[in-house]
Amino acid sequence: MRPGRLTIQFIFVLCLLPIVGLTVAGVLNYLKFERLLTSNVAARYDAVLRDLVLAIGNSLEEGLTLGTTRSTEQLIQRSVSQFEGAFDLFVTDGDGVLLYTTKPSAEDQESSAFEEGVAELEIPAPGDVLHTFDSGADFSARMAILQNGRSVGMLVMSHDGGDVMGDLEETSSHLVNALLGSLLPVIPLLVLGTVAVLGRIEGQIAKRSETLHQASEPETPEPVSTDPLVHAVWKIGQEMAKAGKAG
Repeated sequence: MRPGRLTIQFIFVLCLLPIVGLTVAGVLNYLKFERLLTSNVAARYDAVLRDLVLAIGNSLEEGLTLGTTRSTEQLIQRSVSQFEGAFDLFVTDGDGVLLYTTKPSAEDQESSAFEEGVAELEIPAPGDVLHTFDSGADFSARMAILQNGRSVGMLVMSHDGGDVMGDLEETSSHLVNALLGSLLPVIPLLVLGTVAVLGRIEGQIAKRSETLHQASEPETPEPVSTDPLVHAVWKIGQEMAKAGKAG
């Protein structure tokens, strides 16, 4: 017997619930993993950034300016060499003018687009580290350089985030596969269970409705069913037929 309309509706609802539930759980877990991963990777070199800012600030205590002190360049070169070029650094003054960078070539440093990108960066509050993750899969962290407690420039550190993007893509594909793997055995069991239980009940209801309908017909002989409702309907049908003929 084919499943009735009620059975099909129940199958749809029962299948929709685990799909929505597992999908929402997967999305929330992915967002949580993404937030934790990006925050941890973004702060990977924060200790180095703080040490450099402190060292540069100490070199400015003698009244030197950020643009003229050679110690800034020496500190940066030494830090980058210790980490085998794991990150790039550049220094700006208080107006966002680029003073020193390890990343671009000399020609790129003269590019107006590069200088505009540096000038657009907001100098963080003293002691704060601001993290960003741009569309080019690069992480950056920046801190204000202080001289006598006043911000006179900014040190920006950037490092590649391509491995993070790869991990996130791999994680999303794993979550999709896990979702499909969880649903594939569940959905058929729900369908079979619903058809076996609800389909049988609905079939019995449909069969009884058909029996009652036949019993209500005036030409129907006395039913052999022991169901009192069937007999009551048959008697009502017979009485109505007699009333119709008498009228």
